[in-house]
Amino acid sequence: MTDLSVVDATILTLKDPITDEQSMVGNAILIASSLVGIGANFLVKMAGSESGLNPNAVNRNGGASGLFQFMAVTWASMVHVYGMKYNINVIDVFKPKANAVMGALYILENYGPLKELLNNEPTETDMYMAHFLGLGGAKKFFTALLNNPEDKADTIFPAAAKQNTAIFYDPNKNSLSLAEVHHLLGEHLDRGAKAASIIFDGIKYTNGTDVT
Repeated sequence: MTDLSVVDATILTLKDPITDEQSMVGNAILIASSLVGIGANFLVKMAGSESGLNPNAVNRNGGASGLFQFMAVTWASMVHVYGMKYNINVIDVFKPKANAVMGALYILENYGPLKELLNNEPTETDMYMAHFLGLGGAKKFFTALLNNPEDKADTIFPAAAKQNTAIFYDPNKNSLSLAEVHHLLGEHLDRGAKAASIIFDGIKYTNGTDVT
């Protein structure tokens, strides 16, 4: 089972003491979890992996912004669909609550189609792939992964590879396979969990063990 359900049993609490900014970010993610119905444990791991829980983070290669690292075109599209309901504007991308709510909504949008594609409950890593590449990119990735997991991922996703070299290449700049990229994203989620543990108590790694 994934961690995406409204009835997710994992309960996260904010550490004490933490800074005012950490409290603002932590509460923003908890509010987004409650509003949208996405498990807080998954949200904090993704935000930790994507931005290190820095609401002002910007990817210097691609320009992705905020807690959940939205590209400008994706952010504008999400605001167009959900902005009025949640009182979020295009200029709010660096506001923790706005970015967290949109991050949760984007995950929710991807969940159903990805479950249908895989004909199974998507794992946290699968869901992260949909956030990382977009739903269309994830469909392309999983189709290729099922056909030949040893294919080099950068040949199929050259633009994404250029913007995210740490995901598509090893430290010696060798191209990683599709299977290796999928595995590496899971490791990134666990690093996100470790980063988020500075703010939250109760986080669990992707294998279900507690972050200590």
